[in-house]
Amino acid sequence: MNINMKKIDKDSGVPFHIQIKDEIIKFARQNDSTQALPKHEKLAHMFGTSRFTVAKAISELKREKILNAVKGHGTFLIRKKPEANNFAVIEKSKLITLILPSAETSPLFQGCQAEAEKDGYHILLKNDELIENKTREGFIRRERECLIKYLNGELGGSLILYYEGGRDNLDILKKIIEADMPLVCIDRLPDSLSVNYVGYDNFSACREVTRRLISSGKSNIAIVGAGAAISSTKEQVSGYIKALEENGLKLNPENILTGVDFIYYWKESEIRHLKQRFLDIKDKIDAVYFMSSFAERIMLEDLGTSDLKAGIVFAGENSITQPWIREKFVIQSGKPSVQLGAEAVKLVKSKLLSENRTKIEQIRLPVLLTQIK
Repeated sequence: MNINMKKIDKDSGVPFHIQIKDEIIKFARQNDSTQALPKHEKLAHMFGTSRFTVAKAISELKREKILNAVKGHGTFLIRKKPEANNFAVIEKSKLITLILPSAETSPLFQGCQAEAEKDGYHILLKNDELIENKTREGFIRRERECLIKYLNGELGGSLILYYEGGRDNLDILKKIIEADMPLVCIDRLPDSLSVNYVGYDNFSACREVTRRLISSGKSNIAIVGAGAAISSTKEQVSGYIKALEENGLKLNPENILTGVDFIYYWKESEIRHLKQRFLDIKDKIDAVYFMSSFAERIMLEDLGTSDLKAGIVFAGENSITQPWIREKFVIQSGKPSVQLGAEAVKLVKSKLLSENRTKIEQIRLPVLLTQIK
């Protein structure tokens, strides 16, 4: 077994055997070896301490069911569930499963992790199966597999879900809810289900953006997004329609461009169709609100300086790199993803400690709007 563990810090003030335990636990989380740990003498040399201190650390890890001694073979790390990504060494109630099609570098994951660590919780990120799929069907199937594993008790003791399954996986979600298993949906609210939820106040944000554009003299405003069936898109469209009604403007259905049902794994033909719809109206409209950076990129990145009429303005995340396009943004929106992740973990922890898990809580964070011009 190739083991790389750092020596103890004799000046840290942390008891030596605790430092050794932490190193062994960290090793257990990062490796999947079935070989025995080195003998006490070798571990003592690696850690720069005595055999007695090593023995004390290992004895405690055995009592905590992290290590297991097999007579005549040695001491082994206990592996219970390979699906738990080597998190079997952590108490299940302290393990929060996060189903999220994003990398560990994403702000949302960072927010979840930072909040979890405050009270000794850990995040089990289930993302590889989702990111690696190249079709919507594959994505839905892998999401379903993750949900079934959670339902069967094979993952953590609670679940934070970035739901993209549409109506396909609602049956599994219903079973999770009926089983009274801790569940918080994040940024995506499943249709027709009453669930704990942390997201953004998309309705108010889009209503306010549309109101500001109207106040600046714009009357023919388009709204462009991706994923017509996604709750955040539907909420923003509702806010847009409300603002038009409040200001006595008639809704033009062709000014609502939301593409196919979901955002992931669009086909090129679907993107071309949505872009063509935008090209068909771009010379008629005087303002556009982009509901996502994805929508900004697919609509604007291929345009030239002569492709947009003079005076048109944009609102949205302003993610485009071309200076001449960035100059057309008058309102910039920003979503606090780190805070969103943190609030989701807080809600999960409150449900784990609550005697009344059936009480539904829904939290919506304000979208940050900055008036640029």
